[in-house]
Amino acid sequence: FVLVEFEKSIGILPPNLQTKGEGYFVGRKMKFLVLNISTEKGTVLGILSRKSPLLVRRLLEKEYNEIAEGNIEILDIARQAGYKTKVLVRSKIPSLDPISTILGPKNYRIQPIINELNGERIDIIVYSDDPKTLIIRSLGNVRILNIELDTTNKIAKIIVPDEQLSQTIGKEGANAKLAASITKWKIDIKPESYLRKKTQEETRSIFEATTTEEEENINIKDVDWKLIGNLNKNN
Repeated sequence: FVLVEFEKSIGILPPNLQTKGEGYFVGRKMKFLVLNISTEKGTVLGILSRKSPLLVRRLLEKEYNEIAEGNIEILDIARQAGYKTKVLVRSKIPSLDPISTILGPKNYRIQPIINELNGERIDIIVYSDDPKTLIIRSLGNVRILNIELDTTNKIAKIIVPDEQLSQTIGKEGANAKLAASITKWKIDIKPESYLRKKTQEETRSIFEATTTEEEENINIKDVDWKLIGNLNKNN
């Protein structure tokens, strides 16, 4: 447990609500999400979190008037604390671009929040009604070669260049998992070489199946009996 001293209260940061890799030491100033407050023997105690996606939401609401006033709406947040957060947004004003507004020139506006989260990456994703567009946006700055949607099972099958596979999936699969969480689609990512191999196998199997089918479809009516008779005479 980490004890955090406030002006008139004490906060408790349990291990399961701490961000992996963060250093909590005496004298350091940090922002916390207060999950619960109680009073024990006249002392106000608060249960704190540095891990919750709601912490990122509160930081954004405090930093941006556009969000606090509702002109830019936060629809959802998916977070792996200490690594990356994806924020799904949409603008209620057509002329207000959410990405440029939140990031600012050279990420100037978002930098204070990144600093507060110790360098955690923040991806801003603009909502779309089109599932393909939304899924592509959620994966970040990668090149999608092909995307197929299984709407029945809500699975997106995606092909990317081999050299971008690890970037698309992310560290320990985090980028793909966060994209799946924010879009509510299961995401299956394969490299381009897999598609080429699969195409070759399918072509080979089609050829073999066609050959077998042609052999099986020979009808006795198609037999050239005159030719067989000539062959018999020669024998």
